[in-house]
Amino acid sequence: MVSYKKIYFRADASAQIGYGHFIRTLAIADMLKSEFDCTFFTVSPTEYQVGEMTKVCNYAALNTDTALSEFLDLLKGDEIVVLDNYFYTDDYFRSILQKGCKLVIVGPMSNRHYDVDMLVYGIPQDDIKFTKAERTKLYYGFDYAFIRREFFKCENHKTRNNGIVVCLGGADPLRLTNKILQRLVNIEYPETINVIAGDKVFIDESLNPFIRQYKNLAASQIVELFDAYRLAILSASTITTEALSRGIPVIAGYYADNQVDFYNTLVDHDYIFIKSCRDNSTLRYDQVFYNIAHVELFCTCKFLGISSFCFCIFFSGINSFRFSCSICCHIYFKKGNALCVVIKLKVFCML
Repeated sequence: MVSYKKIYFRADASAQIGYGHFIRTLAIADMLKSEFDCTFFTVSPTEYQVGEMTKVCNYAALNTDTALSEFLDLLKGDEIVVLDNYFYTDDYFRSILQKGCKLVIVGPMSNRHYDVDMLVYGIPQDDIKFTKAERTKLYYGFDYAFIRREFFKCENHKTRNNGIVVCLGGADPLRLTNKILQRLVNIEYPETINVIAGDKVFIDESLNPFIRQYKNLAASQIVELFDAYRLAILSASTITTEALSRGIPVIAGYYADNQVDFYNTLVDHDYIFIKSCRDNSTLRYDQVFYNIAHVELFCTCKFLGISSFCFCIFFSGINSFRFSCSICCHIYFKKGNALCVVIKLKVFCML
């Protein structure tokens, strides 16, 4: 009987697909590295990626043009293979399984059938939109959330500062970060504007005097920002899960197809409140943001309704991005995080 003690993680990052796949898969590797021999494989890694992988486990860079076949050729049959992306075909899955490997898929796609060893889906899901073979194990919910180790630390109980944290992913191909910052500056938002941006995120130089820009932050530095400020505007992706775990109120939205299910799940579980926009002519942008800067207003459900109403108005001129205001589910995370590493380790040891 084969003893599967090696795990090969396979995820990429780029200006086109962002960094979410890479970051969440590396987080799993970090949780499992003490019990398994972990190696991370990625295409043409940036300096930032290399730095992050070096902190966790061994890594190998794959050639962009031959990555699929190159990775297959490296498999001997005694590995657990973890794939995180949407371009892998059923034939590719079969090629891995035929070598004798165990196959784990992170973040399965909707409307697809999976015949693999394990599916891991890090958000609650009442309505599973994919199908699986009877033999395929399925683990989902916040107990399997893709959160980096640094986000597990005890909450910083210092008073939060007035201000906002903006992050729409490591790529932001639609340049939504720049549009949101421009709108904040135009209304003379009175508090600190912190922006977490990847190398490929476009921000007009004229905005620099009004913002604090952070590039390629380590996880511990992102934790410090989420703990320090009172509000975050984020894409509905891994960064939102991490923010909610720190207890910062979040305005979340989606602009990519693979963010829609996560966004809708947060809505369905009442982590996000949606209100319709009516009579918006009576509201001024400066009034909206002046109120939102005061976190105590988030303590009532009444304001949660008002805030989502106002922000729909505020962002009505920004195409391709749907926003809603969220409450934080951070009480759940404080319950679940203590078990998170143990749970992940247990399910992988069962393979």
